[in-house]
Amino acid sequence: MKSIIKIALLILILGLLRIFPLQAQTASLKIWVKGFKNVKGSVFVGLYNKPQGFASENAFRNFSYEISGPEICVTFDTLSKGNYAVAVIHDENNNHKLDQGEMGIPTEGYGFSNDARGLFGPPDFRLAMFYFAATADKSIIINLLYPKKPK
Repeated sequence: MKSIIKIALLILILGLLRIFPLQAQTASLKIWVKGFKNVKGSVFVGLYNKPQGFASENAFRNFSYEISGPEICVTFDTLSKGNYAVAVIHDENNNHKLDQGEMGIPTEGYGFSNDARGLFGPPDFRLAMFYFAATADKSIIINLLYPKKPK
C-alpha cells in the first residue's frame, strides 16, 4: 500500500511539473554608458556570453540607440546567470562600425565592461568578463574612451 501511495505522489509531482515547469532564475542587467563627447550619431551596446566573436557583430544581445545626452541606460531583461562582457561603440557618423584611422586606432568613442583595455585592438573577453548571478538586478557603468587629437 505504501508503494502505491509513493507512486501516486510521484505521478502527481511529475504532473504538476508539466503544468508549472521550473523556470531558470533571471534578472535584469542595466548598463550605464557615460562620457559621450557629443550627441552625434548613435551608440551600439553589445552583450556577449562567450569569448568567440567578442567585440564583433556577433553579440548575444545588442541595442542601438540615437544619442540624446551625455549618458544612456540600456537594460537587458531576463538574463540567466553566467559570464558576460559588454562592448560599446559611439558611432558618430551612423555607418554601423567603429571607424579607425592610421594603424587601426579608433577615431570614435568605445568602451568595455570592467573598463578593460586591449593593447592592439579590443581586450580579451576574460578582461571584460563579469559574473551575473541573476539573483537580483545589477547595474554596471561603461566610461567611453575617445582618441586623443594630435596637437
